[in-house]
Amino acid sequence: MNKEKFSFSKLDTFNTCPRSYYLTYIKKVEREENVYGFLGSSFHDCLEKLQKKEITIKEAKDKFLNDISTTEIFEMEFPTEKSKKKYIECLMAYLDNYERLPIDNFETEEYFEFEIEGVIMRGYIDLYFIKDNNIYVLDYKTSSKFSKNDLEKKEKQLILYGMYLQEKYPDKNIVYLGFDMCKYFVNKRGTLKTRDTQEESYGNAYVEVKFTEEKKEELVDYIDLIVKHIDICDKEDIRCWSKNINKFFCDNLCSVKKYCN
Repeated sequence: MNKEKFSFSKLDTFNTCPRSYYLTYIKKVEREENVYGFLGSSFHDCLEKLQKKEITIKEAKDKFLNDISTTEIFEMEFPTEKSKKKYIECLMAYLDNYERLPIDNFETEEYFEFEIEGVIMRGYIDLYFIKDNNIYVLDYKTSSKFSKNDLEKKEKQLILYGMYLQEKYPDKNIVYLGFDMCKYFVNKRGTLKTRDTQEESYGNAYVEVKFTEEKKEELVDYIDLIVKHIDICDKEDIRCWSKNINKFFCDNLCSVKKYCN
């Protein structure tokens, strides 16, 4: 059994760019924080505290604005001023319209480890709760909405959470897995629209992922394939770890870009 522990994001890094994986997890070079990662973590923290009633909406907004100022001090830059304005406006609008889930028994940021076909997977679940023997899972996303191809990749994260919870609670049913696309709302036609528009909101932009046997099998195959590719790459030869050049990822999301020509 491979004793290395993997998270969905770790596997996704290899899938996105093997060179980034090599520098991050094998060479363990010093990583640089990027504006999307920093503010995404800040926003998640705000939502967790709001759900726990530890802060008010005003305090959450003040915290998020303070963290935005921190990114400016440390020169964590957005691609453009327009993208910065839109990102901040949309997430601030989410907080302005925030409605706490009306539940008292729930778990946030639960850490897990469990084994899938000899591979130890781990991670954190943003939020889940159990009601009437049924399990509901939510994952907050501050990114742009997914294309069809992106959703097919990203939904594996929620399937992973579902498989873990199914193992932890074998007597309960996984009935809902969903992304809360925080920069968006649903309009009266059921379309996802960014929150900086003037259309009337009809609720949060939830994107449901069906928890099926087929999707569980796809996740198992995905994990097996990626881990096997990682295992056969020579950890002493950087040439074995190819670069996947994607301008947005390389410029804005890769935390080890300064070590990559």
